[in-house]
Amino acid sequence: MQARWLALTLGGWLASSMGSAAAAQSPAVPPSPFGEEIDVRVVNVDVVVTDAHGRRVPALGRDDFRLRVDGKDTPIEFFQAIDYTAEPEVTSAATPQAAEPGEAAAPVPSPRGRSLLLFIDDAFSLQLQRNAVLSGLERDLERLGPNDRMAIVALDAGRRLEVLCPWTADHRVLAAALGAARARPANGIDALAMRRSLFDDRQLMATAQAAAGQADRDPLADKGAPSAVGIAAPPDAEALARRVYRPGSLFYGALEQSAPEDAVADLRVASQLEKVPPAVEAAMRSLAPAEGRPMLLLLSGGWPMPELLVPVAEEANRLGYTVYPVDVAGIDQAIAANDASVMGRASDDRLLTAWEGKTEEGLELVAALTGGEAFLNSARLDALSRALEDTSSHYRLGFTPRWSGDDRNHQIEVTSRRAGLRVRSRHGFSDASRRTAASLSVQDLLLLGGATADRRLELRLGAPEPRGRRVEREVTILVPLADLELVRQGDSWWQEGTMLVCVVDRDGARSETAVVPLRLRAPAQPGGDAMARFRTRLSVLPRSARLVAVLELRTSNRRLWGEADLGLPISRADHG
Repeated sequence: MQARWLALTLGGWLASSMGSAAAAQSPAVPPSPFGEEIDVRVVNVDVVVTDAHGRRVPALGRDDFRLRVDGKDTPIEFFQAIDYTAEPEVTSAATPQAAEPGEAAAPVPSPRGRSLLLFIDDAFSLQLQRNAVLSGLERDLERLGPNDRMAIVALDAGRRLEVLCPWTADHRVLAAALGAARARPANGIDALAMRRSLFDDRQLMATAQAAAGQADRDPLADKGAPSAVGIAAPPDAEALARRVYRPGSLFYGALEQSAPEDAVADLRVASQLEKVPPAVEAAMRSLAPAEGRPMLLLLSGGWPMPELLVPVAEEANRLGYTVYPVDVAGIDQAIAANDASVMGRASDDRLLTAWEGKTEEGLELVAALTGGEAFLNSARLDALSRALEDTSSHYRLGFTPRWSGDDRNHQIEVTSRRAGLRVRSRHGFSDASRRTAASLSVQDLLLLGGATADRRLELRLGAPEPRGRRVEREVTILVPLADLELVRQGDSWWQEGTMLVCVVDRDGARSETAVVPLRLRAPAQPGGDAMARFRTRLSVLPRSARLVAVLELRTSNRRLWGEADLGLPISRADHG
């Protein structure tokens, strides 16, 4: 979560050199030697088609589908039927030919397989429940195809992500990583305690209302008279009522047999819940596979805020992931067995509490928006085999939108021209701007950490200079020219990139990311220990703790980074 009081201000940037190899950036610079970039990325839409009985429908062709983007018919430029269960043939042609318009596409084996990212929520999961799901995953590793691979990442209670296993197809390595995941601590007991505390509070309120003969009345409706909960209730019952029994709280929503969108507004865990979606998004971006169909197996310990998962679905659609959420927690029998206030029933006819109902609603929402399926209740124990079965065969449609980098989300709708068929696919894609993508890269580094080999930026800070409630410091960022991958154009050596600067406080909250475009020109190829030096002035509030800088290069996917401790004391005034 970003914090306004961490806002930073950057002064004008100066790019200069240390050593004779690099020339300073000049205000009068010639046109970019890299030319204008044209974005020709194709959006792939994986489509599952079933009949009225839920069976897969084979032998469909391009003309059997209708593709609409933002409500407008859009030509299907690429069409293919894919079968991940078929053994790939060893041929000289690496890429199968797409079917001609009007032809049915014969299923072809995919030489690239599926890339399945496993996200484990240790922050809200109970260890016993989580480990049962992980054991099921390990049991079904043998169902992975010869070209499938998997990566594993986990989120702890401190909002830190840890990569337990990078992309691999080695079942033994994956089994060892899942074993290590089962040994990790889980912090779901805190959330469970809060749930049961709220249930006990509700039972107390119902008893007090019944004793007062006002079971159908809001005890806070008549503010001019003492609340009836004071009868046959502890002395602090009225304060308790004002804390949890009000419209908008999970407590109130459960009594009314429905939970509003802000059902957990009163929970202390709400602030922790808000940290989960950015972590999921960072994991998808940082571990985005270079090839294969991206899939996300999302293990949730219980997130009863469906609206928070919408950005996860949007980011999954932007990156091409199909999301398969898994409800690790399932149903709390200790509450459901005695809870007369239920939202509905699970598929196995067990009672659902408000918390569980909202959790399932969120998981089903993110699955529907990305073309996946949610694995709830007993299905969570077979999550891997079910996800692999769901993606075993499907159709792939491709089109090239007009990219503009305007941060807009665009709707995708795929329907079948044949009657009686059900089509399931992703519902959109987003057109992220360079600035947004750059800012997200900093967030990813803060959550996952950066590669040690890429920690090449040296940050030097000047002395703090108080300016009212803020503090100013001069910042110099040193970059080894050997790491800049300069490109020769004519008689000069060039590089363009983006410098990203962010301030983080002691609790991990971060400021908005300052995004600064950079251009560097050197008259000769640099060598030795030559450095590029970037200077600016930084203005922050005193509680800021850490300065992080990231340099993204125009000609490379590599990100150079560095950080420095601001070492600023927290004043008493700043706490206010």
